[in-house]
Amino acid sequence: METIPQTISPAETVRQLPCTLCWARSGTPCQRRPVADHLQRWLDAHSAGQVTKDSMGLRPARCDETGCQGDRGSVDRAPAAGQPGSARAVC
Repeated sequence: METIPQTISPAETVRQLPCTLCWARSGTPCQRRPVADHLQRWLDAHSAGQVTKDSMGLRPARCDETGCQGDRGSVDRAPAAGQPGSARAVC
């Protein structure tokens, strides 16, 4: 009989640790509907070597004076003081 390897999602891996913010127990999410976890829980799992930056979705963006271009699209920089325009996000 051959054993079938099972992979655990990064979220399930993170939930193996208790949350240090809301004290959610191991194996349970910080929030039930919609299912979500605090960023601190992910950072604790990363510090413990349980998840990588890639599994967390943290990839460096390329930034210049016009904005940032990353894996999830582009982000405009906030305009300098006194310049017209609206800022959608700050890189």
